[in-house]
Amino acid sequence: MLIWCIWLERNKRCFDGESTALGILKARCIANLFSWSNLYPAVNAELQDFINSLVLA
Repeated sequence: MLIWCIWLERNKRCFDGESTALGILKARCIANLFSWSNLYPAVNAELQDFINSLVLA
């Protein structure tokens, strides 16, 4: 999912000459990841809990 977000941004930059601010791109990636994670019944978290659980190195 994250690669898809980056790929869409790459296409916007290459073909449309547009770019998204880094903060907005990060927020979209996190929102997409959160949405996909909620498809599994075992994962029932709030967005803030989900973000806090991410380990970004």
